[in-house]
Amino acid sequence: MDKVTCKLCGESVHYIQKHLTESHEGEMTLDGYKAQFPDAPLMSEKLRKAIEAQKVEKVREADEESKVTPVSDGERGGFSTMTALYGIDFKTKTGGEIKVSIGDLEEKYDYLIPQDPNFAVLDIPLIKNIHMCLEVDMPMLVFGHMGLGKTKNIEMVCAKTKRPAIRVNHSMNMSEYDVLGMEGVKKHISDDGQVVSFTEFVPGPLAEAFKYGWVYIADEYDRAHPMVLSVYQESSLSST
Repeated sequence: MDKVTCKLCGESVHYIQKHLTESHEGEMTLDGYKAQFPDAPLMSEKLRKAIEAQKVEKVREADEESKVTPVSDGERGGFSTMTALYGIDFKTKTGGEIKVSIGDLEEKYDYLIPQDPNFAVLDIPLIKNIHMCLEVDMPMLVFGHMGLGKTKNIEMVCAKTKRPAIRVNHSMNMSEYDVLGMEGVKKHISDDGQVVSFTEFVPGPLAEAFKYGWVYIADEYDRAHPMVLSVYQESSLSST
């Protein structure tokens, strides 16, 4: 059957739902059509086969993407799988491996890579969300009671993927200059022995994280002053 026949107007179409929207809007809904014509087909055989073929192709593509050879512990800029990184079975809904990228920044920033806490019990949904946000370069808000491992889970992901991270603890005494940076006065001895003063911008931790590509952890975010929060709001908008 190449097409199905609409019981309302007799027109031959591939998909009844689309036809009702385009030709019978306000006159008949899909639920009403099914109730009035319970035995009437809603989709042509040609369209059904095309949808099934598309589903099969998506599964095949997912399987191909999941065939990743994990990089060695010392290799940068490659890919690994969450199963290889955490030693437990992380899979997609179709059963494929979840591929994650490994940091590719210069070794001189290795001192900022956190120590791996190696949790015995992993917060799997949180870890997946952290990886997702890192892969698509999207800010993430992690909230919960004290002691649940919010910061430690982020640090663990950074450690396993070799990503430098900088952590800033907030309080009401902090200002926007503490995270963005400010002008500082410096002195220089000229060739003729004169002391010359000049101003120079000294970047804060947020500015450096943006510049060098570090992961920025705004800890105790809810304790920050509103002026500091406005900085993060503007930064998140400019980075997306």
